[in-house]
Amino acid sequence: LIEKKGDGFALTSRPLSTQEDVPQSAVQKYFLQTLQIAIDRLQDIEVKSRDFSAMTMAIDPKKMDEAKQMIQNFRNNMSSLLEKGDRSEVYLLGIQLFPLSRRD
Repeated sequence: LIEKKGDGFALTSRPLSTQEDVPQSAVQKYFLQTLQIAIDRLQDIEVKSRDFSAMTMAIDPKKMDEAKQMIQNFRNNMSSLLEKGDRSEVYLLGIQLFPLSRRD
């Protein structure tokens, strides 16, 4: 997907995506791996080179479809901004939105 090219990096293919809202073990494994990398980087990378944030909210679950669309738009906008210019680093952007409460 990304290869080293000179002093920077270049995309080798179009962005990949999976079917939305379909549980797949390979996709789950990928996200578990990215979360583990995030844990490692939180401890190893200086603050000026990373951004971790979290927000706990009481929400209306009926708005999840709209929230997911907003997150997708944000990811696309962020990609458009950061993939232009000197691509000398490879970053991973992870955004999580999930319930902490349980309805048993």
